[in-house]
Amino acid sequence: MIQTPSPHGAPAVSPQHRFGGWLRAHPLAGSILITFLAGVFLSMTHIISFRELVGEPDNVAVRLIDVGFRMTMGALLVLLVVPLLLGDAPRPGWLRRYLAHMRVSMGPSPGKTATVAVLSVVVLLVILMVGAVALGEFDSDVGVLVAGDQWVILLLALVPGIWEELTFRGVILSNLQPSFPPIKAVAVSSVLFGLYHFSNLVAWDDPIEVTFGVIMATIFGLGWGYAVIRAHSVVPAVFLHYMFDALLAAPLFFGSGTNDVLAGPLSLALILGFPTATIIITRLVFGRRSTVSP
Repeated sequence: MIQTPSPHGAPAVSPQHRFGGWLRAHPLAGSILITFLAGVFLSMTHIISFRELVGEPDNVAVRLIDVGFRMTMGALLVLLVVPLLLGDAPRPGWLRRYLAHMRVSMGPSPGKTATVAVLSVVVLLVILMVGAVALGEFDSDVGVLVAGDQWVILLLALVPGIWEELTFRGVILSNLQPSFPPIKAVAVSSVLFGLYHFSNLVAWDDPIEVTFGVIMATIFGLGWGYAVIRAHSVVPAVFLHYMFDALLAAPLFFGSGTNDVLAGPLSLALILGFPTATIIITRLVFGRRSTVSP
């Protein structure tokens, strides 16, 4: 980066670094700005719909283009726009430091990190299986995941699994921790994660459904955020978010692909049981001693 000398001979701080420094000094304001940008970038596919432009929404090639567009927008947000705003890029070694800041690793205890992720998914599978049997929708044929174009759903779930988690549990939670107690940082990042889901109003016509999604995302964020700060790794959140979206969208347990999956007791079990189980499992695996320091 080229710096312009100040009148006193010292290199002047660039506007980018001044603004980035201000955002770091005011992490809540910076987090709100990043949340807004996430709503814009990750919802762009609803504004620019390739599937509607082509007029063949079920065309596999068009759906793959849609997935690629979403992945690209997520990458631009997390790997370009946000680090530029924070004044990180393009200084030497910035990417390595930025990824470390987001905790893109298995953490100091990879085995425990993996255990939390796997056991939490097992709980999710049990909840879904029991709910599917109770609703009379259970379908154990795993072949449905690759039948027709269902496999595209598994690719699409990568978008929120990767980019939403890197944004909220990676960047935002990590930015909040130095200025807030760990649990409060988790709570604030979870609320912002929930509010971000109001961006679904662009695609969904039912405000009640959107509000329900906001509440669910907020509660899920508590469980995923707690796992991240205890494991010092964003990997559990990425994995759990991906598995949740993939299993809910794909007709693995619910053969009819019903849209009423999140209804009644099953809804309550998912919203309360899944994140609670993640917190309990994380606490058991990592022990009682707090490891939630930044």
